[in-house]
Amino acid sequence: MVVGNWTGRDIPIPENIQRVAKNDDFLSRLYINKNKKWVNLYVPYTARPRTMLGHRPQVCYPANGWIHDSTENENLTSKGGLRFPCLIHRFHKPGPNYEEIVIVNFYIVNGHITDDESVFSGISWRTPNLEGDIARYVSQVQFSSSLKHTAHMAAADFTDLLLEYFPDTNNQ
Repeated sequence: MVVGNWTGRDIPIPENIQRVAKNDDFLSRLYINKNKKWVNLYVPYTARPRTMLGHRPQVCYPANGWIHDSTENENLTSKGGLRFPCLIHRFHKPGPNYEEIVIVNFYIVNGHITDDESVFSGISWRTPNLEGDIARYVSQVQFSSSLKHTAHMAAADFTDLLLEYFPDTNNQ
């Protein structure tokens, strides 16, 4: 619940959304740092990677009333020095309560970070995991905030810690 200067609290996901997403587990938290900047962290996990396909910001946010403004590829660096690819999505909600949101998005596939959904969309991901390989999974990571800098800062602060929870193909 506490990561560096960030303090979090769990944000529940409604059961109907959980049923549609079909993830095995997830983390959904709002973090606020000592400077009163906020970020939502959403990390769904599945051992059936094809269920993650289609559940990405460009699909789910517009389905909830957001208008997609742009997506760009970027590389960020974690506090521990790991350079990793991610997508930066921008959305806005029109109307009298205009709102903007920026999302730093990437996937952890078998312990490795990618910003490319095609990495886990092939035919090999459709077969059952009969060997029980613990490193056969996909986790999507989303940091969302009203400010790009805040989403970047949170991604840098949290990514090394997140990777500790997801083993690679060497069970490390």
